[in-house]
Amino acid sequence: LLSSAEARVVTLVGPGGIGKTHLALAVGALLSAHFADGACFVDLSDLAPQTGAECAALVAHRVAAALGIALPAGRERESLLEVLAPGRQLLILDNFEQVADARDLVATLARHATGLRILVTSRHQLGLATEWIVRLCGLPFPDTERWTPELRSAPAPSLFCELARRQQPGFDADADGVHVLRICRAVEGYPLGLVLAARWLATLSCRDVADRLCAGAHVLGEAPATLPENPRHSDMASVFDHSWRLLEPAEQQVLSALCMCRGGFTPDSALAFCGGTLTILAGLTAKSLLQPARHGRLDVHPLLRDFGERKLLHSGANGAVRDAHARHFLALLQAGHQRFEAHADTVALDALRAEQGNLRVVFDHLVSSGAIDALARLLPGLCALYRMQGWFDELAGLLQRA
Repeated sequence: LLSSAEARVVTLVGPGGIGKTHLALAVGALLSAHFADGACFVDLSDLAPQTGAECAALVAHRVAAALGIALPAGRERESLLEVLAPGRQLLILDNFEQVADARDLVATLARHATGLRILVTSRHQLGLATEWIVRLCGLPFPDTERWTPELRSAPAPSLFCELARRQQPGFDADADGVHVLRICRAVEGYPLGLVLAARWLATLSCRDVADRLCAGAHVLGEAPATLPENPRHSDMASVFDHSWRLLEPAEQQVLSALCMCRGGFTPDSALAFCGGTLTILAGLTAKSLLQPARHGRLDVHPLLRDFGERKLLHSGANGAVRDAHARHFLALLQAGHQRFEAHADTVALDALRAEQGNLRVVFDHLVSSGAIDALARLLPGLCALYRMQGWFDELAGLLQRA
């Protein structure tokens, strides 16, 4: 994109710890020789979150400092444009979510400095009409539970094994391969998740780390102390807490409610039980806190989900949100089951397969809260759904609990 004439501004978007800065530095090194004036990296990560008109001047001075020049006060935008317009250069603005209100400066530079290409890393989209988005997700990992030596070259296992050898020089990937795959799956290839999981190998076995992650233990929120290159990446709680503080209260409320879902959710379901709006859902997606899933669904990364659920638990709204979630998905299940019973409409019931995770959350909530009447309304449809999947052992376990 940066080598093309059309993409003046390219934004690497993703949550903290996904590898945006690492990728931007690699791109800068790769493309530096292709620009007559080279590549200029501007680190904004040490800035406290800024808002308002001062953002543009602050960023302009940071860019000028990286270029080795000074700008006159009051004419920062114009002076910086005079410097950059004649040249051909790649400008990398790192951690731009700190100064999101400076997006107009980026738009101005891109519009008038035709030889300039701007690569931005941010947890949020800039929202410019001319912006090209590259959304980062976790590193690919094999969709298998069986380890073979060839899997050592797959991106997520490869990174984890390299990190593991730093903790244990004699780390045997083939002996622990199954557990390496479990760890990669548990963090969905999230690079910082792999880094933090590998740190535990100085204390725990690979199997222990995998068991704890798969059981939902918050080991990544309390990783062993080290000297991280970025203090905001010292553990997952630090990463997500920074993103949390950048949200409006209404966005915090909606995100924490959505973190209780399992297996994703449709936008309509989200609006039905969390009290949000499509604008808020779009904003959370643009801020890398919701991710598009298959068939028009949205989802929350499992590592963020633990963080958000803890926020919900301490918000005072936990009970009301869980009740609303239960009412909504119970109504969906009852409607589908009634169509199935009345017209042998297996399509209606089959469509609810995507909601099995949410229905299990409802079941657990009704059991733990002793909501006998609601549980009695849930079970007929749930039994039909599980029978259709052939999940008889799991169904027997649910009925025992009920």
